[in-house]
Amino acid sequence: LLKVVLGTSLVVQWLRLHTPNAGGLGSIPGQGTRSHTSQLRVRMLQLKNLHAASKIPRAT
Repeated sequence: LLKVVLGTSLVVQWLRLHTPNAGGLGSIPGQGTRSHTSQLRVRMLQLKNLHAASKIPRAT
């Protein structure tokens, strides 16, 4: 269940970052591309770390 929620969230965020919108950074060619890419990279690393942490066996 956690994978599905995180995966869907990542897809939605990716679409939001890469879909041009009225008046947003996506509407100006060449503007915001670097920041979008870096934000996506950071988010993907956060999700990867969260996923890795969830696989660590816990002592009972």
